[in-house]
Amino acid sequence: MTAVLPTTTEPMPPFFWLHIRKSAGQSTRAVLHETYAQSCRRGNIQNFPESPPSEWNDVLNNHRVPLGRWQFRRCIYARDFIYREHWDKMVRFAFSRDPLERCISGFFYLDKPGYRGGLLSRSARLPIGPLRRTALNHRFDRHLGKIEACLASPVAEKPHGVHFATHTAPMWPDIVDEDGNILLSHVFDLRDFDKGIALVHELCGLQPPPRATVEKKTNVNARRMPFTPTRQQIARVEKIYERDFTLHHDHLHRFD
Repeated sequence: MTAVLPTTTEPMPPFFWLHIRKSAGQSTRAVLHETYAQSCRRGNIQNFPESPPSEWNDVLNNHRVPLGRWQFRRCIYARDFIYREHWDKMVRFAFSRDPLERCISGFFYLDKPGYRGGLLSRSARLPIGPLRRTALNHRFDRHLGKIEACLASPVAEKPHGVHFATHTAPMWPDIVDEDGNILLSHVFDLRDFDKGIALVHELCGLQPPPRATVEKKTNVNARRMPFTPTRQQIARVEKIYERDFTLHHDHLHRFD
């Protein structure tokens, strides 16, 4: 059983942001920098008891921090152990990226097809054409197989490590309670990034960031080649992220 953090008299942040990997995390941290305290990620892994309450949100968003059986149920962990006395009063939000786009982005980030140690692989040196597309499709199939293996594993560390597992994990389990109820107050479409950020600041009574700084970045790899999955691969992605597709289409905050 994870110990509940002791009651603190220090003020809690006005919002809780759940970082979903490959969904503009760098941009979100950049526009929240005045109100979202980032923990030090150099050297030893930060933990909750040794960090001030202002940094607890960022500690939770650090995939290197072990959460045991709550590794992919972070909203439950935040509600029950971190912000148990403040949860219902906080603005709680995350951004949802189209699951297929997120999966492809994760593929290029984690597998980096065609590049090893900064050098082009043999398949990447092939001219753009059937052979190169075949090699890329093979690597994407292997990537999907690794995701499926992670989802079937009882622990986050196996078989491909926490970094891979947390960057490819479905969003749905992370944001719902034991009965499947969404624990966040707002889930924004990533395409509404600037509107979502502005609303969070408004609801929290905070001065919004200068509009010039509100720029969504989704870690686009400059070396990324055009890639369209096959119908069979898309069907496989839809099965892996079935609840995320439903979330993205039916449960997001809509702006008029």
